[in-house]
Amino acid sequence: MSWLLLGGGGSRCLSPGRVMVFQNTLRFCQTSCKSRSLLSICASSTQKRAIIFGWFKTCAVVHLQAVKLHHKAHERHLLAGGQIQQRHMSVESQEHRAQPKAKFTDHEHFTTIYRFQGIRFLRAISQLKVLQTGITVALLPTVYYFYLQEQVQYAVLSYITGLSGFAIAMLYSMSYYLRHFIGMLYLNDSGTILKVSHLTFWGRRNDFYVPVKDVMPLGDTGDAVNEIILQFKQYNSTEVFYFTIKFGKVVDKQKFLQVFGGIK
Repeated sequence: MSWLLLGGGGSRCLSPGRVMVFQNTLRFCQTSCKSRSLLSICASSTQKRAIIFGWFKTCAVVHLQAVKLHHKAHERHLLAGGQIQQRHMSVESQEHRAQPKAKFTDHEHFTTIYRFQGIRFLRAISQLKVLQTGITVALLPTVYYFYLQEQVQYAVLSYITGLSGFAIAMLYSMSYYLRHFIGMLYLNDSGTILKVSHLTFWGRRNDFYVPVKDVMPLGDTGDAVNEIILQFKQYNSTEVFYFTIKFGKVVDKQKFLQVFGGIK
């Protein structure tokens, strides 16, 4: 860093780029003064033109240096601002990822309010359907291989291919309803959180938690009194689950009505 003496006895720190500009400007002024003194005593016009051309050349060099230094300083400023902003965004994202999700299983005690005994049967169907579809699809490469070897007729190949496609379609349609059928419902002691248990695609159990205030009462779902399959809807979600009172069992009627109300 270089220091320049300012008017008033103070001093100010300048960057090397600005010091270079000041030095070039000072050199230009000194050259201009000498050139003007020489211009007055020069007799030939050729010498005058050479001196004037030297003035313009020196002015252009000083101006270009000043412009380049200004651009470099501006780029460094933008780069520093971008790095600071990117660092700030990364810190915010890390803080957001570091925030733990709300869990209710650590300190909450839940009481069973609804149970569907047939969920075990649906679980077995789901697992068998996945197994059957896997075996059927796994046969396709073998059948195609024997067909290319002319050991299997085209009718057999068409039958296995159609059966595999039908198995995949049935697996998708059945798994949708099996995954959305509720097996157990639990309510915490404060009556604010509802725990819902259902099946996954592979026939395993999965639990999720819903605030009671977000559960839509049965009177607002549009189901009638004689409906066998009832809808489980939420105000903040479009996903629909299903359960049955006729084939299921309401373990705690008071808490069940506290969550779902009555059917109109």
